[in-house]
Amino acid sequence: MKILFLHQNPYHKVQYDQAVDHQKHHVIYCGQKKFLDQIPSGLACEKWLVEEWNQANLISKIQAIGGVDRIITRQERLLQFAADVRAFFHLPGLTPEEALAYRNKAIMKQRILEAGIRAPQAISLAQLEMPTSANLAWKGKTVLKPKDGASSVGIYQFDDLLSALKFIQTQKNNINFNNYLLEEFLEGPVFHLDGFFYNGEIITMLANRYINTCLEYAQGQPIGTIQVENHYEAFAKKCLKALGGDCITFHLEFILTADGPVFLECAARAGGSEIIETFRLKTGIHLHQLDIATQIAGTLAKEKLSFHESSHTYGQVLFPLNITHDLLPLQENIARFGKMKEVLHWHQNFSKQIKSDKVSYQTDDLPLAGILRATSPQELEEWINHFFQTLPNKNPH
Repeated sequence: MKILFLHQNPYHKVQYDQAVDHQKHHVIYCGQKKFLDQIPSGLACEKWLVEEWNQANLISKIQAIGGVDRIITRQERLLQFAADVRAFFHLPGLTPEEALAYRNKAIMKQRILEAGIRAPQAISLAQLEMPTSANLAWKGKTVLKPKDGASSVGIYQFDDLLSALKFIQTQKNNINFNNYLLEEFLEGPVFHLDGFFYNGEIITMLANRYINTCLEYAQGQPIGTIQVENHYEAFAKKCLKALGGDCITFHLEFILTADGPVFLECAARAGGSEIIETFRLKTGIHLHQLDIATQIAGTLAKEKLSFHESSHTYGQVLFPLNITHDLLPLQENIARFGKMKEVLHWHQNFSKQIKSDKVSYQTDDLPLAGILRATSPQELEEWINHFFQTLPNKNPH
């Protein structure tokens, strides 16, 4: 079998060689130099260097070798690209229509609402000449977000709808709002559900709760996640069936209100940061390997499953590149936390703190990232809250 990987992930996080026999199959990695350079030396494979992702060029290269049997990517930004190329060759995998539902937040919300699942009220600004409060049902806190955004980049938050409308009016010559959604902001803790969905069933899933939110992280605040009791499988299954696809590694976010879970968004890929690793530590399952092996086999790769969950609770802490705290005077105290019994891995490099709006969840990019373990969610939450409270709210920018 010829297997083409559109490779734009840290190799050590995906570990393709653990999911596919490179001696048995003809494996091709297509990607930019910095990602191809991460492939282990001596691994039997072909490498296609690309400077930029061009669909016509890739189709020509595939045709020149007589086609391939699978086209697989683990990178969210390449999901639509990969789906389009697969469709050209009539290959199995996520279709262009399915990929779009996981990438375009307007289409995503439409499918969710049509399935009777609660989601924040939203409207596409492309539908209106100029939105007014009379057009919309909510009046309170409001967010303005790109339809195809990720990592909370490009999101604006307002105390009320009127403030958001005034911002749109004043910035309409500077920002193209045709690709934006105006959405009501709901109060409540935010959760993420990560797992693998195959042929209409959730094969494995874990629930995590955020300490601080991804939006706060994009704005310079540290973030934490904690594995919690898994009460949300029925909700996740309903959401995934509404969005489509029959072989999906998913990262689904929702807010828990007094009336139950409210859908926020869902990606057809594994969660970022160290979610793959904390999932593996808890379940023994490596989501990338399970997904890749299943796509190649065309049936569930049961050999990549495990049924022996750890009794521990795992979580993580991350400091963004643009963290608003002055870290240098705190180096010794923060390093002390990294030596505590709850810490499994601690990456600390405060030279990575930058004055930038760039958002990354990759451990090697960040000033600090840690993987944590405790005996319960409560113990882990207390540790993270105590750690965050030691950071004075001082902005070095």
